[in-house]
Amino acid sequence: MFSKRHVTNILLFVTGWIVCLSTSPTNASSTIALATTLTIVLIHLKFMGSWEKEKEVLLITLLLGSAVDSFAGNLNLLEFSTSNRLLPLWMACVWALAGTTLRHGMTLCQSNYWRASLAGFLFGLVHYFSINQISDVALSSPAWLSIVLMAIVWSILAPVLMAFSTVWLERYKRSNM
Repeated sequence: MFSKRHVTNILLFVTGWIVCLSTSPTNASSTIALATTLTIVLIHLKFMGSWEKEKEVLLITLLLGSAVDSFAGNLNLLEFSTSNRLLPLWMACVWALAGTTLRHGMTLCQSNYWRASLAGFLFGLVHYFSINQISDVALSSPAWLSIVLMAIVWSILAPVLMAFSTVWLERYKRSNM
């Protein structure tokens, strides 16, 4: 069930996510997003997780999320405000923050990949709708179609990330017996 740690994990993620989105159109966005993300990840590692247990999950979520958003940018589903075809740093920060939730805030999804898929879809809807409304990243027209396509992508990738998380946690437990 949900504990105070799970709720705290979700609140930290949402706080970081809002900071990243709301600072995106400013010149200081990279610094603010990065500082916020590093602070939240360090708090997470100090009080909820550990680098040894979670390094793979944090890194693969960061890399996979960044790759998917960069790929979507190259397909013109996402339109970045710069000519750079890589996603903005604040968007990568969101994926680093998302990695902190896989073993904590999303604990109800660990044994049920349908829940993980639903969570990925719902987060995708909210995330990409919010990006379109708040940030300097636009979605291709019609925006609703881009939002739904990205949500479908995350409904597939969320259970994959959860499965990797479970495998890596088991591997960690076996190696520390």
